[in-house]
Amino acid sequence: MEAIAESDELSSTIAAGIAEQGAAHASLARMRLAFMRGSCTIMNIGHSVTEGASATGSGLRWTDKLRDSLRGLLGISGGGLNYFPATGGSYPALLPSNWTVTAGTANAGGSGEGVGRYARAMTTSSKLSLTFTGTSIRLFFTSYSGGPTVTVTIDGSPVASFSAASGSTSYVGSTTYSGLSAGSHTIELTNTGAQFNFQGAIVYNGDETSGVRVINAGHSGDQVSNIMGVSPLTRQTSLWTALAPDLVTIEYGINEYRNNTPVATFKTNLTNMVAALETAIGHSAIVIVIDYQATHATTPVAAWSAYKDAMREVAAENGLPVVDLSTISTLGIGQSGMNGDNIHPNDAGHLAIANLVSASLLAYV
Repeated sequence: MEAIAESDELSSTIAAGIAEQGAAHASLARMRLAFMRGSCTIMNIGHSVTEGASATGSGLRWTDKLRDSLRGLLGISGGGLNYFPATGGSYPALLPSNWTVTAGTANAGGSGEGVGRYARAMTTSSKLSLTFTGTSIRLFFTSYSGGPTVTVTIDGSPVASFSAASGSTSYVGSTTYSGLSAGSHTIELTNTGAQFNFQGAIVYNGDETSGVRVINAGHSGDQVSNIMGVSPLTRQTSLWTALAPDLVTIEYGINEYRNNTPVATFKTNLTNMVAALETAIGHSAIVIVIDYQATHATTPVAAWSAYKDAMREVAAENGLPVVDLSTISTLGIGQSGMNGDNIHPNDAGHLAIANLVSASLLAYV
């Protein structure tokens, strides 16, 4: 495990962050309590950098490094490997294993729902399977009027089916299969009715109530508007409620800047996301992660500093802490922590992000 690298730069950055936030860190009370009880779930919402673009292998994304760093520094073991999205996301090689379509059609997309917006639309008689190592698995899916019954087998043996039917309001449902023996298992889902959207799963391995758990909700290319544009929005907000994270990091801005989204529009969308999160999971701590500057392919409609200011304003208006990645000297255009596109961090850059986020969070504990 690679823990926080001690450096004058990192120490000064943390000190500056504490001075800047003032009383804002009071909003992290839920996170502190989670750390104290030895069980903390962190959800990282964002774009391709969040999802792990340019990381070269499983466990090398900044969100994975954050998980490992917090476990080591807090002395908390367990928490599983990650959330397993139904499609595997944009970078499936970064996950320990992936869902496989074993029969019929289960196309990626799923109306842009799910963690990281990586659901699958399962048609009648389609099947999905996942091989995992663990003692229990929690499934997430969209429930709606007319939703089907889904049959389930684990290691070839039938277990209880679940219903994806609800009343008139669409929302995210979940069901858990527990009591499995330690070791490798294969779960297979079969849709017996109308098409529905299967979202993914969290796997536990004897650590259902302990450990630091990371749920990577990044989606390559995303802006805030992609999340807030899920319709009906209850399919997103009810997912947040079901996941019940103790801490949420929000990392946006690069794609708004690079796609010339007006700064005022970005600020409004970010404000609405914070409000939706606070309504869905009012107990959760929220931290806004401010990106470093990335290259712009054309002429920007506003300076990058204007987007940074918008993020700081939303944080200040809602009493939220920020972590500013632009304070990391190895990130940004032409720096050593970047890959060749001057947008995404390399493995060293991902580690630097994890170090700063971890250190900044622990400074408030």
